[in-house]
Amino acid sequence: MTDLARITEIETECLYLVPLEELDSELYTHLYSDDFLTENTGGKVNSCKIQKAFKLSLKSNSENTFSRFTWSIVTKKKKRKVGICGLVSNNVNAKSADIGTVIKAEYHARGIATESLRGLMKYGFEILRLGEINGNSFLSNQISFNLMKSLGYQFETKKQDRSGGYFWHMTAENWQKSKLIKPKG
Repeated sequence: MTDLARITEIETECLYLVPLEELDSELYTHLYSDDFLTENTGGKVNSCKIQKAFKLSLKSNSENTFSRFTWSIVTKKKKRKVGICGLVSNNVNAKSADIGTVIKAEYHARGIATESLRGLMKYGFEILRLGEINGNSFLSNQISFNLMKSLGYQFETKKQDRSGGYFWHMTAENWQKSKLIKPKG
């Protein structure tokens, strides 16, 4: 991981991951205050905390070191913003990060979460030179559970976060191996 890490746009087959900007405030607020979307992510957050997190994401995106990078997810075909995704460093040396995505409910089950996380994993391992990327999900959130499993993450059965979510783990070495295996579909 280098000290001079700048967030850049990421292009995947069907998506653009565009660095979060001030214009994304409404999308960000919607995603983190929606009852359905927050049901399995630790619960709805009040608007003051949402705005504080949004401002922190904007500030972090503008810095020359990686601590937290956040992107809006834009469909290539219709140029619609359909969600948010990001990587958050979880140590001083920035050798590991947490990964996450939130997609508008009407865009669920379209492969957007899978494709956006694959794009972030590639960016994290190849550009940021991370040694590991972690995620978390609740056992009750079978969709997220299956998503992490399909991406090749290892389930950490003994580790839980403060809100009861379980951890998933992917090393750079395992990611390199998984690239050799063609995804189904």
